[in-house]
This record gives sequence, structure tokens and C-alpha cells, in this order.
Amino acid sequence: MSRTHSARVVPSLGIVLACISFSSHAQAALVFSDVAPELGVEVESNSYWGAGVAFFDIDGDGDLDLYVVDGDGDPNLLFRNDGNRVFTEVGSQAGVNSSTFGKAVVPADIDNDGDADLLLTSYNPSDTNLLFRNDGGTFVDITSGSGFDFTGFSTGAAWADYDGDGLLDCYVGRYQGQRDYLLHNMGGGVFQDVAQTLGVDNQNGWTYQPAWFDYDFDGDLDLYVGNDDFFGGEENRLFRNDGGVFTDVSVASGAGISIATMGLAIADYDNDVDLDIYITNLAFGNVLLRNDGGVFTDVTAENGVAVNYICWGADFFDADNDGWLDLYVNASQEDGNPRPVGTEARGGGSLGAENRLFENLDGSGFADVSVASGTNNTGPSFCSAVGDYDEDGDLDLYVTNYWEFPGDEPSSFYENEHHPRGTVGDDFLRVDLIGTISNRDAVGAKVWILTSNGWQLRERRAGTGFLSSSESTLHFGLGNATTVERLFVQWPSGLAEEYQSIPAGTILTLVEGDGVPSDVDTTPAVKTGWSFVSATPNPVRETTRISLRGGAAPALVEVRDIQGRLVRTLAAPGATEFGGDVGIEWDRSDAQGRSVASGSYFLRLVSQGRTVDARRVLVLPAR
Repeated sequence: MSRTHSARVVPSLGIVLACISFSSHAQAALVFSDVAPELGVEVESNSYWGAGVAFFDIDGDGDLDLYVVDGDGDPNLLFRNDGNRVFTEVGSQAGVNSSTFGKAVVPADIDNDGDADLLLTSYNPSDTNLLFRNDGGTFVDITSGSGFDFTGFSTGAAWADYDGDGLLDCYVGRYQGQRDYLLHNMGGGVFQDVAQTLGVDNQNGWTYQPAWFDYDFDGDLDLYVGNDDFFGGEENRLFRNDGGVFTDVSVASGAGISIATMGLAIADYDNDVDLDIYITNLAFGNVLLRNDGGVFTDVTAENGVAVNYICWGADFFDADNDGWLDLYVNASQEDGNPRPVGTEARGGGSLGAENRLFENLDGSGFADVSVASGTNNTGPSFCSAVGDYDEDGDLDLYVTNYWEFPGDEPSSFYENEHHPRGTVGDDFLRVDLIGTISNRDAVGAKVWILTSNGWQLRERRAGTGFLSSSESTLHFGLGNATTVERLFVQWPSGLAEEYQSIPAGTILTLVEGDGVPSDVDTTPAVKTGWSFVSATPNPVRETTRISLRGGAAPALVEVRDIQGRLVRTLAAPGATEFGGDVGIEWDRSDAQGRSVASGSYFLRLVSQGRTVDARRVLVLPAR
């Protein structure tokens, strides 16, 4: 697909904007087409209990390539994206056509050199996992002596810099009653297992998939381990990270549920700016845990997302760019019974279990749109990954099926028709992150944006769903909003930065350290709803009007001088609903009614006892 695509750098913001031609706002319906046969990316994966899939850029050309695990005895496949909807299989050429009993595929920049290296886990007890270093699109096997060269039923894996040293570490789950590994990155391609030392080895857990996420919003990544307790495993584990020291808070947080956990999807589905958990299960029903300030509540029933099939991978993504995260769920079969005799020859499918796409109804629940959307894959489906492969501003979906007998279904590649083929939309914001102090991939970074429709949050993760990896770009649907009023990024290093007035339909590359520093805790601003809009006029000679976006909780504005001393406190009128704009007049007087001296002053917006936003104003001599 051809399109106009240019980039410009705005040094004052440290931001790269891709300015692209676009169509008018596209259709609202969720409709997908399976283009796997057309693109030549069908795979008959014979990896039992799931074949991982990953979207990532192997060669640094800016588009998404596709890696698909095949199975025991068949080589894995790497499809290079050559643009214009053309893929070329280059697994052998790139050096990653492993034919072991592969499971997870998780790319990450382990050496901070700017390209994506690759981890493949193995379920064969006689084969090790495989770690490949990316050297300009060609991969070198560095497994031997790396610390990943252990054997024995490895399953899902996830990368994170758990100790804040700027290098990505990796948690590897294992099945069949074997303990898990936490591999600390020592540099130079060498990793040391510290799981037992740190108390996160999850002995006898029967782990299918781990995930790192900041559940308590304290700035470091906590560890959630999904365990299959159906075959003798333990309940799921949530380990709170306090600067590299872990505490088991599974019970206290309510996240330590006991089900046959297969896959995990973690995201802010209700736009309340904390991270929730969706957990797949056997036919007893999947579970949606809503994060209520660090304590999790089961809200599955009221949201209608239990499914009640044997389910595996799951992904939250905004399929229609309306600003609310939808949910895709992979199902393999209705129950644990084997295929009926005689179905093997013609392909038994998933015994009636179809995958599910749930449309998010603006946080009030979900609607099943699987059939209407065309994504009701009859599988047996296990893994999926999400990415905008054709760069049209909507998210596409790749699904792997277990190909056991002739006639079974190969994998599917669902192209999103939200933006008609050949057009690019204007209802999104896409954000790429480059860490400088933090790990270069910025795994663990959080980005939240404010539009006329409210707040949204995304967290950068490496290892998603079940055994798989969605694209690293953070994608926000904007609905009918034409501008992102404010964007905050909190880097893994702790640095917080802000950007303002970003047009819809923009692709950003944010580099750590190049933004405008944010010296306030932005989390309460998001949680309370309060934020500054403007102070007009600025500079101030007589009076300025301070415009605020209002929240439900009480708030006030403190006027402080350049030394931080309190000059005046102004009460903020309450807003009856989130997002309502309110205003305060400041006549440049102090608490005693005296006109303040010329100079710089800070306006600090305070709600619930915490500074949630700030603005600087310049006071000039009165006329």
C-alpha cells in the first residue's frame, strides 16, 4: 500500500511526529478478513498446547515482521515484511528456523544496541531454550553459557528490568511441576538464575504464562505468575516488587485465584488508569479481575466474558479505535473430552469452540461480536498477537491453531477493516519509546493520555497473552477526539515527562530525556480527574483566568513563589462530572490582598492532599 509518509523533528519537545495522509473517520463496525492465504503466511503448527507468535521489526526498516512457532520436527518460520502487503519467509536465512518443540517467542533488546534479540522456549525435556542475538537482521545463537541453556518443559516467558539497572531480565515459566526461573541480566549475553534467592521460583506452580506489570503504580514492575492448578499446581501468584525485593501478596491483593490458568491479558479495560487482569481457564470459565487500587475484584459475570470453553491466549486491544480496549480470546474446545472417533481424517476443528471477540461498551460491559467481526476462528486456537502490520492506523491480529490431522485449520491472519484497505485513519495515536537511562526497549514504561473523551493508559510489555508477543508500539484509539491534549510518560528509570497538543493520526517516537520534565505525581491527576487546561493571559499584569478540567473530589490551587513559599490558596469550584471545565480568577494578590511582586510563580493543583498538576506563570508590572 502506498501512502504519503514524512517525518519532522520538533527539538523543543524531543519528539518525532510521522505526518501521514489519511481518510475521513472510518466505519465503526468491527470487521476483519483472514488474509493469511493471500499473504502466504499460513502455518500448520503442530506444537501441542500452543505455538507462539510474535510481531516485531527484525531489520529496523520500520515495519512489523512476523515469527511463528511451528512445532516439534518442523522448522519455525520468520516472515519478513517487505511492504505493500508482501511477506518473504527468511527463517533459514536469518538463522532462526529451529525445529525443536517450541513454545514461547519473546523478542527483546537484551544488550541495548537498538535491535530486537529473540528468546524461544522449548517444551522438549531434552532440548534447551534458545537465545539469539540480532546482528543487523541476522541472528546468532548465544544460548550456550547464557543461563538459558536449561532443559525441561519451559512454557511462557516475559522480559522486564525488575531491579532498575537498565538491563532486561527474564522470567521463564515451566510446567510438569518444575520450578520457574528468573534470569538476571549480567551483561554480555550472560544471565544468572535468582528465582530461588528472591523467593519467586514458584515451586510446583505448573506455570503456563507469567507477566510483569505495575499493579500498585509505584514505578516498578511486579510479577504475576499464572499457574494451572487443575493438575496439582498452586494458585496464581502476585509478587510485589519493592526495588528488586519481592513479597508474595497473592492473598492480600485478591489476585491469587485457583483455576487452571493458561493465558493472561493485562490492561486498563475500564479507563480508570490502573491495570486489570483477564485470565483464561478450562471450561469452568475465564476470570476478569478489576484492579481497585491494588486490590482485585472478580467482575467476570457482570461483563459477560467467562466464555466457558477451554481457552488459552487472550489480548486486549482497541479494535475499532473508539478509546476502549476490546478483548480477543482463543479457544481450543468445549471441554476436556477427546475428538469423536472419525473426525481425525477430516479435521476435528475445536469441537464447537469458536474464538471470541468482545467489544468494549465504553466500560459498561462487553458485547460478543465474534461472528459479525469474522474472527470466530474454529481452531483449535491457542496463541495470538496484535500489531498494525500494514501501517494504516488500526490493529491486525494473527492466530495460531493446533494442526493435528489433515483437514485441520492452519493459522489465520485477520486484517482489520476499520480503515478500508488503501487508506490511513486519523482516529489514533501510536507511540514508540526509546530508553536512554532505562532499558532501550523501555519495557515497564507507562504512557497515559488525556483527550476530550478522558484518560487512557498503556504500559510497555515484552511477552503477552500466551507464549506470544504483540507489537512494541503503544496504540491508542481516539474516537472522535481530534487532539491529544496531554501525554505523560513515566520511564522505568522514574523520569516523568510531558507532551501537549498532539494531533490525532500521529505516530510519535519519544526518547527518554528529551521531553518536558514533569515535577509532579501525575497519577493522582489521572485518578481524580483534575488537571490544568490553561492560565490566560500568561504573562499576567492584572488578572488571569485559571481554567481547570474538573473532577469529583474537592480541589484547590496553591500559588507559590519561585522559592516554593505559599502565597495564596484559591478554592476550585466542584465539577458535577468528570471532564467538566471550571475556572478561577487570580488577581495577582497574596493572602492578605496585597499585589505580588513581578516574577515567576507556580500554580499547583492539589486534590486529596497531593499535588496533581502544575503550571508556571509570569507576573509583569501592572500598567
